[in-house]
Parts: sequence; structure tokens; C-alpha cells
Amino acid sequence: MPFECTGLSVLFTGPGDTRDLVEVGIDEVHRWNAQRARNSGYILLPQHYSQNAVSLFYVGGDGQAVINDQLVKDADIVISVFRNRLGTETPRAVSGTAEEIKQSMDDGTRVHVYFDDGQKLDPRAPESFEQWQKLQTFREGLKAGLWDTVTGEANFRDLVRRALEADVNVLGRRSRFAAPLPPPSALPTASPSSDPTPEMDLDLSVGPDVGYFVDADMVLETYISKTTADAMDAFQAARASARIPTTPAGKRMSAAEMNAKLEIWAEQVRRSWPSGLRYLAGWSSPQLALSITQRGDSHLKAFRIDLTFRGAIGADYRVGREFELSTMIPEAPSVRGQGSFYVGPEPDLSGYIGTDFRLSHREDPMSWENTDAGDLIVTVELERLRPRTPWKDAATDIVVLIPEVTTADTVLVEWAASADGINGVIEGVLPLPVRQDLTARSIKEARAKG
Repeated sequence: MPFECTGLSVLFTGPGDTRDLVEVGIDEVHRWNAQRARNSGYILLPQHYSQNAVSLFYVGGDGQAVINDQLVKDADIVISVFRNRLGTETPRAVSGTAEEIKQSMDDGTRVHVYFDDGQKLDPRAPESFEQWQKLQTFREGLKAGLWDTVTGEANFRDLVRRALEADVNVLGRRSRFAAPLPPPSALPTASPSSDPTPEMDLDLSVGPDVGYFVDADMVLETYISKTTADAMDAFQAARASARIPTTPAGKRMSAAEMNAKLEIWAEQVRRSWPSGLRYLAGWSSPQLALSITQRGDSHLKAFRIDLTFRGAIGADYRVGREFELSTMIPEAPSVRGQGSFYVGPEPDLSGYIGTDFRLSHREDPMSWENTDAGDLIVTVELERLRPRTPWKDAATDIVVLIPEVTTADTVLVEWAASADGINGVIEGVLPLPVRQDLTARSIKEARAKG
């Protein structure tokens, strides 16, 4: 169905050696539109001189001046990326991209600058080295803001996405606008005692951060390798001492059968590892803390807010019982006593295994679920949100974590709020910092906590 939205121009700029990243950025703008345009009320129009500038000559003009007039001066967002070249000088600046950045900053446009350090310079090309030196001088002279580095196409997609979300949030400020009133002729006659139309103006705080286990894969494979070697050593030692290992059914076991048992165990450990990390995070990570304040003068009735943590999941916060490593990691097969062989049982993971569940205590206004898409959704429902009185929940039953190793330094939290009398849904985006955790240290902290 048709929908109304506001258009924002997103201009990509960069020297010729960044064309591939520009194309990635433009594609990410199209993806943002497909996913966010309808709900956000904004559509982003990607621009680049190669596609959107037209040939034009006039007295006193030059190529860069034409691009400035046609694209730069009307841009709402500028995303500039460099690799090994600074670009060609213009009559006014050290390069065309540098001029576009300066003019955009002078115009008050939101400007993002990125440097791709991943592609090595060819030392055999003097011109390339000269360009690289000029780029380093330019880079060192950027003192009026914060630039970022690119580590690959996927990382650049993430950087562009985060920039777009932040810019739309700042440029739009949708939560600042009251619901539009109908024309006067459509308004009913109101008595002096009638309540005014409520306005929603939220101040939202989410914290403290989102963690992930930076060494999880290494710890997993190291544990499997060492445990497997120890189990085989014990098996061989039992055979050498004339204690022939047998199965629980009394059958003699060969080394090949022992290896097969260990391979089954290793696969079991790998399969249950994500659930084990959630269990560990529940013991070692801080609880999610929320604070919601209605800054307007209106009481908000039947208030609801949904917060979507992109790329993050929730885990049950655990306290009051002893942390058990055997619950996190299935016990390995081992030789126990003469003629006995034991295969560790699969742990009971029913409390936290899977990706689609919801937890909510009775009378608790907050609930949460992990979606099949790999996101966490936290929902808060209140009968009434009073003006200028923060609703806080600093002792929730949830911790937030990223299930895989990531290069991102923030997680985007997209929120949508509604209440009785408010026309439509108020939306916004918050960045949440990412924290690196070490698995062994977290196990130590979990044991101390238990």
C-alpha cells in the first residue's frame, strides 16, 4: 500500500580507487530503504557523481564546481571513503573529495569519513606512493571530527548502516513531534474539562553494554583437543595395565571404538556450545538496565515500547545457585575403574536452549524473546507512564550478548513506542557499546558469583 515519507539525499564521495566500496554503500542504502523506509517515515536517495551529475559548462566553472552545485550543496548526508589515493587537485582544495568534505561541513551537512587500510599499496608505482603520502598528510590534518577505518566490505556495510540510522534519528527527531491534529472543522466541540491531546516525548536509556566472548571458538577447540588427548591417554594406560576397557554392556572396546565415542562427544560439545555460552553469560554478564521518561506534560495510558537489539540475543540472568561447568559443557567419555567405560550424559539445557522463547514474571511489565532472525526483542507494557517520572528497571532477568565474534563496536537498538491517544508509532534508534569478554575469566567470575 502507498505510504508517505520524507526523502533525504545521501551523497557518496571518494577517489577512483574506492569505487567498489561506493557501490557497496549505495547497495546498503537500498537495503535500508527496503527494511526501514515504511516504519521510519524516511526514504534515502543515494547519490554519486558517476550516476547523478550531468555534463555542464559555464564561464568560470570546472568539473568539481559542477558536482558541488548539482550534488554537494543539496546533500543531507555525505559519506566519504579513502583507500590509497587522495585524488586530483581542484582550484580550491587538495582533491575533489577533500573539497566536497569541506563544503559539506561548511554547510552543516552530516559528514562521515572512512579510511580503508586493508588494501596494500604497490611500492613499484611512484605515483601511487605520492598519492598515499598526500592522503596520510590529509588524514593527519582531520581534526574537526572523528573518522573511522574500514576492514572490508562487510564492515563498511555495517559502518554505513550505523551512520544512516544515527543520521535519520538526528535529522528526523520523530519522537519530538506530536500527533497531527485534524482540521478545525473536523474537531468535536470540547468542553473546558476535556483532556488535551497527549504528546509523547521520550527520553530512553538502555545499558550498560552488550558483550561477546572474543575467544570462544579458540577455547572450544582447545578444550576438545586436550580432553580428547587426555581420554585416549587414559584408555591406552588402562589397556597397558591389563584393565581392558569395556562398554556398559560388557563388550571389549577397541581404540577405534574409543575414537568414535570421542568424536560423537566432540560433536555434542560443539552443538551445545552456543547454549553453554548463554548459560555462562547469564552468570557472568551484567543485567540489562532500562529507563524510560516521558518528558512531555501528558500522562501516557496503555503505554508500550518494543526494543529490537539487532544481531544480539538474550540470556536468562542467573543468581542464587552454584555455577556448574558440567551444565555448560557435556562431560567427556572416560575410563573409570577396571572394565568400566563411561560416556558423559547430555546436559539438561531445557532452560535456555533454542532461539525462540519468551520469559516474563507475573506482574512484570517487561518481557523478552529471541527471534528466528537472530535479534532480541524486549517489550515493556505499562498501564500509565507519568510525566517527568522515570520508569526504571535496573534488575531485569536478562543479559544481552552477541552470539558470535564481531568487529562492530556498537549494537543498534531500534525502538517503537505507542500509547492511547497517540496517532501512530513513535520510533528511534540508540547505539549500545560492545564489550569483549574472555571465556576463562568469565567462568572464574561465574564460579565466584555462585
